[in-house]
Amino acid sequence: MVLALHRAFGTVLLAFAMRTLVLLLAALLASAGFIRGEIKGPENAPIEITSTGETTYENGLATARDNVAIHIGNTDIYADYAQYHSATHDVELRGHVRIYRDMSLYIAESGVYNTETKKIRAINGRTESQPYFLSGQNVTSLSEN
Repeated sequence: MVLALHRAFGTVLLAFAMRTLVLLLAALLASAGFIRGEIKGPENAPIEITSTGETTYENGLATARDNVAIHIGNTDIYADYAQYHSATHDVELRGHVRIYRDMSLYIAESGVYNTETKKIRAINGRTESQPYFLSGQNVTSLSEN
């Protein structure tokens, strides 16, 4: 009779341990969503601006001249002149503008790129992304894709 009670007691402990393990796993998976929300994404990536000419930063306005290269997240931007407005997150671009984002290439005489929304506004621009080729005087991207 002692053995029968011993086995029943072991079964109860095993069921309790299994239930605890399942609850612990569920709590871990549920908290993963909260943790993931706190990780900084590409929208908060640092902006790297380099040029062969003069580069200045005054009052939240970064200006670069001559062979400007800007790298932010998965986007590379090249132009003759660039001015970054930290308050609006806009990069004003002039001269031989090329914007590489993922597998897309945008070419323009001038334009504006918003680092927060990833929206592109190009003057006399075109794309060279297959299967779509686009050209126009005022070209605006609707989303980052």
